[in-house]
Amino acid sequence: MISIVVCEDQEEERGRLVRDINACITMEEMDFCIVGAYRRAEDLIEDLPKIQKPCVYFLDVDLGGGQEGFDAAAQIRQEDPSAVIAFITSHKELMGDVFRMQLETMDYINKDAAMPERVRLVLKRAQRKYSYCGYNWNDTVAFHFGQTVFFLGRDEIIAVRTANESRKLEIDTWNGSRQCSGQLKDVAAMLGEGFLKCERGCIVNRKHIRGYDRKEGALIMENGKRYYVSERKRKRFYEEFLKTCQH
Repeated sequence: MISIVVCEDQEEERGRLVRDINACITMEEMDFCIVGAYRRAEDLIEDLPKIQKPCVYFLDVDLGGGQEGFDAAAQIRQEDPSAVIAFITSHKELMGDVFRMQLETMDYINKDAAMPERVRLVLKRAQRKYSYCGYNWNDTVAFHFGQTVFFLGRDEIIAVRTANESRKLEIDTWNGSRQCSGQLKDVAAMLGEGFLKCERGCIVNRKHIRGYDRKEGALIMENGKRYYVSERKRKRFYEEFLKTCQH
């Protein structure tokens, strides 16, 4: 069972969101359950340790005191690093703050006629993420980007690869990609044996490998992405890959 939490200060909007979520759960026959519908962010934060994980959080951006939804999201990330977070708002102009604050949200949903469908998409993506990952909720790793520290579960990571910028890495996850600082060799050592080096500038999560295209020398991942092995290393890599699959 995957928990769902709603935080919206307007009673009418809160009720509408709860109805949309419950309708989606019923129609799609999803294993989700709303475990809390809060008016104030403070009440949600107080209950965080008691909320069963995994959990999807739908947060209103403006909870009557400015950008309290963003503040709540930052605290949720500390308590529940692998949480799925979606913001609900009437203020499209605040969307840029999601990226500025490095909150790693799954969606930014406007309060309009399309909201039920966007809610459905968030739940479908969350369901896929959790079912694929077989999550260990305590197995998280800290990454740094500038002055920001963020957390990801090892199972959430698809691959880590070098970026064009010096000392920057791209982390591909089920929620998209984001950057972190550092060197690939240090990140590889931190992530451990569950990650396989397919070329000089890329490591992939063995858990999410679906197959190997020998003709193209490409690893095919569960999310459909492909990561290529350098041509001179393909034969050796294939032999190592077969050994990996046998364990």
